[in-house]
Amino acid sequence: MPIYRYKCKDCGEEFTVMHSMKETPEITCEECGSEAEKIIGNVGIAFKGSGYYVNDSKKSDNKAKTKWFWLDKWLTLLYNLIRIF
Repeated sequence: MPIYRYKCKDCGEEFTVMHSMKETPEITCEECGSEAEKIIGNVGIAFKGSGYYVNDSKKSDNKAKTKWFWLDKWLTLLYNLIRIF
């Protein structure tokens, strides 16, 4: 069963109560007896794997660019050598 945090609407006292997710119990403050409301807390999230950051969200095709870059350089050099002779 989950533990929920509650806060008193009058005195501001915070406390925890364990009850089922299906239940909607009438929770009263342990100090003054007033009505209390559920507090939504922070949840820790850990992103694992790729695709969560700007620098790894897109697949880079640097290898393909590098391959074509060197092929272009090689062909240009070959063309210039042929023109000379």
